[in-house]
Amino acid sequence: MFKVIFTLAVFFLVALTLLGLRQQRLAYTSQTAALNGRVWRKRHMLWGQEAQIAARTNPVVLARKLAGDDLPAHDPAAVSDTGAANLKGPDGKPLPVGKPSMPDF
Repeated sequence: MFKVIFTLAVFFLVALTLLGLRQQRLAYTSQTAALNGRVWRKRHMLWGQEAQIAARTNPVVLARKLAGDDLPAHDPAAVSDTGAANLKGPDGKPLPVGKPSMPDF
């Protein structure tokens, strides 16, 4: 009878230990998911800031501002056509002016 009670007690302790480990794993998984969400939100914020920095430090916009022409940085039509007529291709002909063939990101 003692062996059966001892076996049941050991089985009960092992079951409690496994249940505790499972709960701990679930808690760590939840914390990891929350941290991953925070990382993605910060990364999204940084991507937006990088896009703003790229728009403000566009060479065409900077050249215009330094030359004294106050060109608004948010005007994509003015930025894309600026200075394109002054650029020469490898054959010496001016590059075509117009909309770019690739999308503007």
